Amino acid sequence: MRVITVRGTNEQLNGGMLGPLAQQIASASPGHIQVTPLEYAASVEPGTQADGVNLLMSTLNGQAEQCPAQHTVLLGYSQGAMVVGDALSAPDVRPNEDNGYTLSDRASENVIVAELFGDPRFNSETSYDVGDFTKGTNGVMGARGPHELDRYASHTQSYCNYDDPICQTYGSRKGHREYATNGLRDQAHTRRAAVNRRMRMHMRNIWRAHVRGI
Repeated sequence: MRVITVRGTNEQLNGGMLGPLAQQIASASPGHIQVTPLEYAASVEPGTQADGVNLLMSTLNGQAEQCPAQHTVLLGYSQGAMVVGDALSAPDVRPNEDNGYTLSDRASENVIVAELFGDPRFNSETSYDVGDFTKGTNGVMGARGPHELDRYASHTQSYCNYDDPICQTYGSRKGHREYATNGLRDQAHTRRAAVNRRMRMHMRNIWRAHVRGI
């Protein structure tokens, strides 16, 4: 399994808000889970977010071709949450000037988890929202459509604090940075631990079926 982290604006490539969560997930099955930070600029410069979407889609499609059985967990924070959400959306609903590519069916199927924290395109009316946000108040970049992520809704969670000015349009920087300390990041880890258990059971079943067929 591969965990891809997509960092927020001006965060360091390794570490940041998502680093500890990714390492917690990887520690559940040492040697079997690869952690990969997406190497996009994550700056305030125009086009950075579109570049991130292009790179993430290219990474996922390439992985699906080279390792078609490898599952993926996507973690995105702030600008990175927008990158993840947009990469999983259809080209005609993405608000950036990316290359208009789409994920292959295999790449889409291999995404078993998507966790978004402080998404600038947060929609407060979707089934996968988590947090103490205010209903009807959406992200600073405008809410993504209610059905944009339908294909992934069952294994997606979008976390938003009530005082996060990025996903709620008002609040403070503190509210945007509290995911590491207010329990929501730990809640995401708990959910991922359950996924890891299901994955291990799935792999055991595949192996047993293989052995019976020998």
